[in-house]
Amino acid sequence: MKIPPDQLDPSTLEALVNEWLMREGEDWALVDRSLADAAMEATEALKQGKLVLVWDAQSDSFNIMSVDDFNEE
Repeated sequence: MKIPPDQLDPSTLEALVNEWLMREGEDWALVDRSLADAAMEATEALKQGKLVLVWDAQSDSFNIMSVDDFNEE
């Protein structure tokens, strides 16, 4: 299920983005920049619809993915 980022409390969204970045950090070049910078970019991409936040009830987990990858599922 796709979760619109504007329906989440800002601190919850921040925690989810940070958790996701810690798992996917290599793809977001965390070696070359701070977590805060990457989180700001990812959050903006979520708000612009370039990334989507997805909740999977079966696995009780979330993921963030590109809108193109989400549409292919």
